[in-house]
Amino acid sequence: MIAAPYHTTEAKEKLWNALNQIEGVSVKKASGRPRFPLRALAPPDRLEQFIKVFSDMIDTTVHHRNRGD
Repeated sequence: MIAAPYHTTEAKEKLWNALNQIEGVSVKKASGRPRFPLRALAPPDRLEQFIKVFSDMIDTTVHHRNRGD
């Protein structure tokens, strides 16, 4: 996530914090792809949380690119 809108530490931390709110998910603040066991998303409520975070990330990215920043 080195491209806008997630190219700043602040933006990345916001995303990491949202992921870390999901029980069983612990994303370290490092470069590269976040890794956690998929079994952490087995309970439906956790999967819903993850889908929400992921959807928000995609929406933010699309909105940013459509603005042409």
